[in-house]
Amino acid sequence: MTQDFKQQVIQIVTSIPSGEWISYGDVAVLAGRPRAARAVSSILKREGDALPWHRVVAKGGRISIKEPELRRIQIQKLESEGLVISRSGAIM
Repeated sequence: MTQDFKQQVIQIVTSIPSGEWISYGDVAVLAGRPRAARAVSSILKREGDALPWHRVVAKGGRISIKEPELRRIQIQKLESEGLVISRSGAIM
């Protein structure tokens, strides 16, 4: 993973408006590496506290975080921005 890619991901994620979301794959495409969705996830895991990481979700608007506490935090943050999350973890 290049430093340029990392900086592009950070810039894209930082620019996501409150109450909106984007998929890991879409971030990767916008950053110029369409097959790097997992790399986007890795960057957010390392840099997360400084970014609105909660606005990045899996394809189709699904919460993909498996760790229960982080999943709860992501859902809470998205709901506080006005998004509705189903029981299955899909953004409605």
